[in-house]
Amino acid sequence: MELYIYNLNRELTGIVESFEYLRWTRRYSQCGSFELKAIATPENTALLQEGNFIWKNDDEEAGIIEHLEMTQAEKEIITASGRFATSLLSRRILWQTEVLSGDLSDCVEQLINHNLISPSDAARKIDGIVFSSPSLGVSVSTQISYRNLMDAVTELCGASDIGIKTVFTPATRIFTVTLYKGADSQAVF
Repeated sequence: MELYIYNLNRELTGIVESFEYLRWTRRYSQCGSFELKAIATPENTALLQEGNFIWKNDDEEAGIIEHLEMTQAEKEIITASGRFATSLLSRRILWQTEVLSGDLSDCVEQLINHNLISPSDAARKIDGIVFSSPSLGVSVSTQISYRNLMDAVTELCGASDIGIKTVFTPATRIFTVTLYKGADSQAVF
């Protein structure tokens, strides 16, 4: 597994060559999170900056570095933590009342389009994000007003037992928000 680091413009800036610990927590109907601990080499310190993206070559999702901490024990350690790219939705609120009726995929697409992808106020747009999801056969009929966009979307997903993830495509630098149904399992733990 390699950890690629991308800057705010989603340009590759480097690879974290060595690290001591990585916790990559995927959540089904919520935004996932991560924590990375690496030796604070000049290279790692230059790469691990707030706002940069971390992408694992064996995963679809990317994380956004939101917090950095330096600690000193036997050696200096840099800890980078944050949430997955679905957290980009948390940077917008619903400015008006959204009446939602139809399939969950269509309703979530409406929320994301109106408030992040192509809002009426162009200053609220976040470039490089698209929405793509199959019809899920989950009917929704509600209205939502003046809420955080990520909270509204993840609550709809959680209430319907639908997963959400934001897939990063390095070649195009595009984040694709998508919904999915998990597979039933007979596993018992």
